[in-house]
Amino acid sequence: MAKLINKIITHERPHLDEITAIWLLKRFGKNEFSGINEAEIVFCRVDNGHTSKSAEDLEREGVLLLGIGGGRFDEHPSIGTRKQNECCATLVAKHLGINGEKRLERILKFVLNNDLKGVAQPFDLAHLAKQLNSQFPDEPLKVVEWIIVGLEAKYWEQDQFWSLREEYKQFAETEIIEGMDGHQHLLVSMVTAREKLQSFAFSEFGGKADIVVQQHPSSGNIQILPIRQQNWT
Repeated sequence: MAKLINKIITHERPHLDEITAIWLLKRFGKNEFSGINEAEIVFCRVDNGHTSKSAEDLEREGVLLLGIGGGRFDEHPSIGTRKQNECCATLVAKHLGINGEKRLERILKFVLNNDLKGVAQPFDLAHLAKQLNSQFPDEPLKVVEWIIVGLEAKYWEQDQFWSLREEYKQFAETEIIEGMDGHQHLLVSMVTAREKLQSFAFSEFGGKADIVVQQHPSSGNIQILPIRQQNWT
């Protein structure tokens, strides 16, 4: 039976980790947590990450704690400790049973790495969240909403990529050829109009093709593409 949730509480100036956890709950947690999409989000300053009530008691009252309170969605269950190789977002993903979802793999990996090591680049979502928190210190909900738009975009990108997998199995023919350099190379040939299948063929998921030959089914035009650096992997 789904638990009724009417409030989400996290710390002020939320990081990408907590925002991703909110996004995961709202996108994938409706069956587990009834009312999660309409739940109020409250941002609070909590000394040492803990509240006066336990996370379990608050959850029974319809309140979820994210990244605070020492509950199941807090990677710091007590002062000075940390759940190994976990962050708030990964804990939420595991609870919802979506941690193995390929479309979320790169997102969760980046969020965890950022939370553990503080790794961020000037134009990535983690850095953007930090800058927005500085620009709008009194409007954390605005920050959450903007970063969630970015997360949706990255999820869409991954969804598009993984949807190619079945098409690749249907259209791709592979063979090993010997090149003029004396080495063996993977050749992938396809008759399809889907140019994005090229990227899949070159990726580790498509077998790391060395050469892709693609023929357009209508025009008959043929493209011969050598290996190049892709952004999928």
